[in-house]
Amino acid sequence: MEAQAGILNKMQELMAKMPQVFNAPKAGDVVEGLVVKKSARTIYFDLGIWGMGIVYGIEFTNAQSIVKKLKVGDAISVKIVEIENEEGLRELSLAEAQSQKSWDLIKELKRTNKVFSTKILSVNRGGLMVEISGVTGFLPVSQLSNEHYPRVEGGDKNKILEELSKFINQDFSVRVLDFNAKENKLIVSEKAA
Repeated sequence: MEAQAGILNKMQELMAKMPQVFNAPKAGDVVEGLVVKKSARTIYFDLGIWGMGIVYGIEFTNAQSIVKKLKVGDAISVKIVEIENEEGLRELSLAEAQSQKSWDLIKELKRTNKVFSTKILSVNRGGLMVEISGVTGFLPVSQLSNEHYPRVEGGDKNKILEELSKFINQDFSVRVLDFNAKENKLIVSEKAA
């Protein structure tokens, strides 16, 4: 009986030392990959104990801005799209991994109510467009600080737009007011910062 208990304890110790072996990634998981080969239409990744992965086809096309920057030896987060294709490789997505990381960051910024800086990209009649980690967001006029609120006599919408245009390429301190990753919606507030 003691021998069995000893073996059981040993097995539990081994399992505690190697939890990743027993938690294989599944479709939808984001893992770290190392670029081992890059060609005109594919990138191969070493996923460590999880084998090799590939980004190709539409996933390669969707991630052109990321692909251009990658070199052999670079480590980057990738999302598993398919556990194993016909060639025995895990099919991966760079764009989905980046998007998921961006929304995780936004969720954390909202949870902690943290003030952060963002650049004004463009304007529309309702406010300013911003970018946070690759996600486009909206800063409504109603959420501007007193310093930046456009005071235009008569409320002329064209003059308001003209005033707002002065903020393009400027950095504003904001907080995440609301977001919905599924709807790709992000609203920030300068007033709350």
